[in-house]
Amino acid sequence: MKIETTISRELVPPPGGRLHSVRVLVSPQREWQKAINAASLDTPDTPDDYNVRKVGDLYPPTTGPVEEVEMILANFGPNGGSWTKVLAWGKANDLALAVPRQVIAIGEKYPKLHEKLGMNSMHVVATAECVFMGDGRAFGVWWGRDEGVVTLSWVSDCGGDDAWFAFVRPPNGRAGK
Repeated sequence: MKIETTISRELVPPPGGRLHSVRVLVSPQREWQKAINAASLDTPDTPDDYNVRKVGDLYPPTTGPVEEVEMILANFGPNGGSWTKVLAWGKANDLALAVPRQVIAIGEKYPKLHEKLGMNSMHVVATAECVFMGDGRAFGVWWGRDEGVVTLSWVSDCGGDDAWFAFVRPPNGRAGK
């Protein structure tokens, strides 16, 4: 599936992969635990002892407007994509890295996105790396059936066939260099 960009060129999916575009409203004001619960389909399915609940100090609520953001989700197909390959693809396509609050907005607005994309489950991964306990981690929202879990995985573990890497399409069509 190709996606028309605002700069009159099409984004081409990674070899063997797929692309999907979504628009979300991103709120910077919500307290971290409440944001995680919202992305977990409000059950909450994300256990209290998960590491993702321990990084709230890295993503404190801030003042500012709720912003509409266009997100590009890239799936690298059955063989998945390594973190390096994923970031190189995004950079080559002038896309900005997605941060956790943007991925939370995807999980909250589209709790059945996996069904729309014909998948049993899916994992949407923020492409802006998080450092936790000295290691590079990737924030993500996983959902399938009627559950959703917010995760903090090692970047080396990201890239299975259910992984969709989130990027932001800058409003002017260019991520900036």
